Order: sequence, then structure tokens, then C-alpha cells
Amino acid sequence: MSNKEVLSKLLKIAENQQKVLVKLAQAVDPVDAETALNQFIKFQLTSWGMANEVAASVRHTAERVSGSKHFDVQLDLTLPAPKNPEEEKANQAKKAKVEDPQKGLAAFLSKAFTSAAATGPLAGYTATFNVTTK
Repeated sequence: MSNKEVLSKLLKIAENQQKVLVKLAQAVDPVDAETALNQFIKFQLTSWGMANEVAASVRHTAERVSGSKHFDVQLDLTLPAPKNPEEEKANQAKKAKVEDPQKGLAAFLSKAFTSAAATGPLAGYTATFNVTTK
């Protein structure tokens, strides 16, 4: 099997995992938008992290703008402490991947939230995602 075929199969697996995660997130019956947003972030972090081979501890805050249907979300990712120069270099590459304005985590979350906010408890809500990496 060629490298191209292997990559194609891995991409298909990642797409299928994303579909499963979306279905799981939709199956949960959250009682309010805040709970739904927290579940959304949890599922999407897993999906994005697996596909991009980024493992990190995450802390996030979501503040609802007063009197509106908008959330400002701050995510702080902490990459594992490097044990040698190679791991430090790998962490720098992962940090760049996470913070990429076009393909990074914030862009991914924004796109995914648009779909999630079409129906269910997040219907009509908007969100702004800001991601920092340590």
C-alpha cells in the first residue's frame, strides 16, 4: 500500500471519527446553552486534537455577553513539558499548528460552532474563540 493510500485511509478514519463525535454531541440532551457549549468544546477538542496529533491539557472559560446570545470563549492549551531538544522543537511545531489563523484550533471551532448553532440548545447563538498555547 502506498503512502498516498495510507494517508487517504487515515483521512477517512478521521472524518468518520468526526461524524461519530458530532452524533454523540447531538445525542446528549443539555439543559441550557452553557452546558451545550461546554460539551461542544469538549467533543471538538478531542476531534481536532486527534486529527492533528496534538495532546494538551486544556482550560477554558466561556463568558456570555450580557443580554445577548453570544459567547466569548478563551481556551488555554498547555503542551506536555519537553524532555529534550527534539520534544521542544515538536512542541513549537504543535504550537504553530494550534495557533494558525487559517487552520488552527480557533478557526476549526468557529467553523464547527456555525454548524452546531443551527439547531438544538445552541440555535441562534454565536461565539468567538481565542486560543493560546503554553
